[in-house]
Amino acid sequence: MATPTTGPNERRYWQNWDNGDAAARINQYWESSEEGWRQDLASDLVAHFRASEPLLEVGSGSGLIYKTLRDYGLVTNETYRGGDISERMLDIARRRAPDTRFDKLDIFALPFEDRSQPNVICIHVLQHLPSFEAAVAELVRVAGKKLYSASWFVEEEQDQTVFTDPAKDWNDQCFYNNYYSLPRFLKFLETHWGNAIQTVELTRFGGVNFGVTISFAEHVTRTNPLIAAPSATLPGAEKKTANVRRGYLRGETASLRPIESKDLSQLVEWRNQPETWAQFFNTSPLTEDGQAEWFKNLRSDKRRQLFVVTTPEGKAVGTVGLDTIDQLNQSAEIGNILIGDSSYRGKGLAQAAVSLLVDYCFERLNLRRLYLHVFEENAAARKVYEKCGFTVEGILREAKYADGKFKNVVIMSRLRAG
Repeated sequence: MATPTTGPNERRYWQNWDNGDAAARINQYWESSEEGWRQDLASDLVAHFRASEPLLEVGSGSGLIYKTLRDYGLVTNETYRGGDISERMLDIARRRAPDTRFDKLDIFALPFEDRSQPNVICIHVLQHLPSFEAAVAELVRVAGKKLYSASWFVEEEQDQTVFTDPAKDWNDQCFYNNYYSLPRFLKFLETHWGNAIQTVELTRFGGVNFGVTISFAEHVTRTNPLIAAPSATLPGAEKKTANVRRGYLRGETASLRPIESKDLSQLVEWRNQPETWAQFFNTSPLTEDGQAEWFKNLRSDKRRQLFVVTTPEGKAVGTVGLDTIDQLNQSAEIGNILIGDSSYRGKGLAQAAVSLLVDYCFERLNLRRLYLHVFEENAAARKVYEKCGFTVEGILREAKYADGKFKNVVIMSRLRAG
């Protein structure tokens, strides 16, 4: 692996973007190859932010993301502010949008008061840093209500780091292309700001490209622990109580987090229990190899999401998920509803998990209709869904064969109010 030459600051390596025409060449690459990605990004940001509120972009590059967000109606030149460390990139951005504010900003030392910027975004910056911790700590410090970061993540416990050799056609520019561990990233957030974070939501754009939306509780002090106490134990590292609700869609009774590869063995065990198997439409037993292939496909499928249900203490006890997410018709099917740990059944966790998922679909994914299928004979499950606002649409007579007979399947749905 090549060693970067960064001068006095080992954390920073991109100063040579200002050498020669490197910035212009990189901008040309972004313009020619990433328009589709910027449109996907803008759609996700529109789902998470209000158009009338100020938005700060740290690492704004040549202003292409601003242009796309403006085209989508999310920002104007009055509500948007961009910043970058590269003077050449700022020059391009200012020429592209002369009426918009673009300042020189250092992601490691942002010139803002704590929580002074209502909404902060940082797009495809972290993966090009030698490490993410110092930059994220500073972004969290200044964000008021929400922080959004798009970056490259893997779902394993270890980072995958690559430092490229200098690219001669970009004036000897080098890149870190890091695939950071998503579990480690989320744990970093929880450890230092668990009491200040209301929700952490993930959007998978495909492959290793994720968007992370962090919503903060109001009036909870947030500082940069890496600056405030460099030689001491960081806040939250030792104080862990059940009052810090763990998970990334959080509720009082249960929370939801995205499924990870480490969950697959547990999922196979849960789904192959006879009492569980009898209530699922898939009549084949699961295998570890089969689940590994299924998980690989899930990661690249924007129409499906699966969450692990956790207790307030962080124990994984079940699953719930979305299938056939249809953005055009604003609908999705809820499925894979399971409390696999039998000791937690009958305690309201399934209802809490479905309610969290419903709120996520209506408020964050901007869906209008949710539906599900359940065996008519499964009265307990139907009662849970009714408590979550679902009503019966109809019955598919003798639609599924299970336990040696054909069974009726009930279709239930819920519409978003308003």
